[in-house]
Amino acid sequence: MNKKGRLILRILSGVFTLAICAAAFIYSGKDMDSSNADSKTVTDAVAPVAITNYQKMNSEKKEASEATLNVRIRKIAHCLEYLAMGAGAAVFALTFLPAAGKNDPGPGEKKRRRPGATALCALALGFCLLYASLDEIHQYFVPGRAGTVQDVALDFLAAGVSVLILWGIATIVRRNRESNIGA
Repeated sequence: MNKKGRLILRILSGVFTLAICAAAFIYSGKDMDSSNADSKTVTDAVAPVAITNYQKMNSEKKEASEATLNVRIRKIAHCLEYLAMGAGAAVFALTFLPAAGKNDPGPGEKKRRRPGATALCALALGFCLLYASLDEIHQYFVPGRAGTVQDVALDFLAAGVSVLILWGIATIVRRNRESNIGA
């Protein structure tokens, strides 16, 4: 990828990542009643399809099943949010990889050590862990909400999945390019 393409990708992925961070901050700032109202809208739409024999249940059983489904929907939404954040952060970080074959020093130059895909993806993952931690601290101060270590771990795991996938893709692409340059 040329410099201009890399710069455009860096800007787009950076803006995308910051937008996900802003959305996470906004949703984390909602009190429990407001947050539950948002997710209940999704739950009400999904429940008849997702819950077996939903139409035949009495109202008490429907309410219990909907409450369980609501928790699952909230966790899935949170995971998707951090999956996207991890992807954006990893793409942003990987735009700092040197182009294949560009790491070689010119005549009379010292070889510069540049970070590889592993180090850059570790930085992206570190960013996601830091943000997840700060997000949970933020929730601690919102009425009806609680910041938990389990949520930080779940967020970190979701971000880790997307970062790991992108790290693998970057590693494979880089090896293919380097083998084509040497051929």
